[in-house]
Amino acid sequence: MSTLEPQENFRLQRVNTRKAFADDLVQKGANGYGIAMSTNAMYQELYSKNADGLYAEYGAVKGNRDTLPREVQEDIMVAEIVARRQVNKHSVAAQKQRQINLELRFGCEKSN
Repeated sequence: MSTLEPQENFRLQRVNTRKAFADDLVQKGANGYGIAMSTNAMYQELYSKNADGLYAEYGAVKGNRDTLPREVQEDIMVAEIVARRQVNKHSVAAQKQRQINLELRFGCEKSN
């Protein structure tokens, strides 16, 4: 049983979700700028605002999600989970297509 308080447990889950999202993007070749652009795209989709606008609307400290309302933190966490699934799903599809392309290419080279 966890000895963390509910807020600490939520924060740990949120931080781990963010780390997994960012790690997946890095694994796919994104750098810090790419992660920031992905985050802004999420915020735009959820709130029709970029990070600057979102933090300003709530009077939060930019880059410190702890200062956003809990509901907003939850929304972002769920969006990162969904986005992560999409990143990985598209990556798997791209890998399968590359494999098919290699097999086709190899098959064509053998027949020549």
